[in-house]
Amino acid sequence: MYDDFAHHPTAVKKRSRRLRGRHRTAKLFAVFEPRSATACRRMHQDEYTHAFDAADESDLGTARALQLARVGSARPLALASDLSARGKAAQALPSVDAIVDYLA
Repeated sequence: MYDDFAHHPTAVKKRSRRLRGRHRTAKLFAVFEPRSATACRRMHQDEYTHAFDAADESDLGTARALQLARVGSARPLALASDLSARGKAAQALPSVDAIVDYLA
């Protein structure tokens, strides 16, 4: 398990690629909870849909985005949908606890 504060899509992409390089045969789960106002906006939607390409599955938290409703509470749901449309395993979960329970 790695914990990283990458939140810009370029940083997320670099980090996930680096981890894929270190763990070539392992199943890589990318867990992302948008925490910044920028990450919760749709301004980087296209970049985020490619930022998780190195991961086998992306699990997106919605709790923080819901707290920032003024900037787009549906962001993780839309991203999960966009990733799924590209054939990537992705889902939005309501909290960090829900993500931990799912992964366990």
